[in-house]
Amino acid sequence: MQRRGGITRQGRSLMRHFSVQSGWVAMRSKRLTPSLRKWAKRLIVKRGWKVAAVALARRLLVFAYKFLRTGEVYNPAYPAVV
Repeated sequence: MQRRGGITRQGRSLMRHFSVQSGWVAMRSKRLTPSLRKWAKRLIVKRGWKVAAVALARRLLVFAYKFLRTGEVYNPAYPAVV
């Protein structure tokens, strides 16, 4: 079942806070990969900075989970689409 709607208040609030902060930091960083930067800029134009920060934070967490689960090494050339 896929859930649609706003952000729930489930989970640890500190974890949510730090993950969104990582999204803000990543959006302002010059070291963000070009594919993620392009994706984030499109989202900023379409939805705004706040939504883009949360979406980028989620995408970074999905990447981290995938790499931890599979043991795969991060490759900056990997496309931003997950």
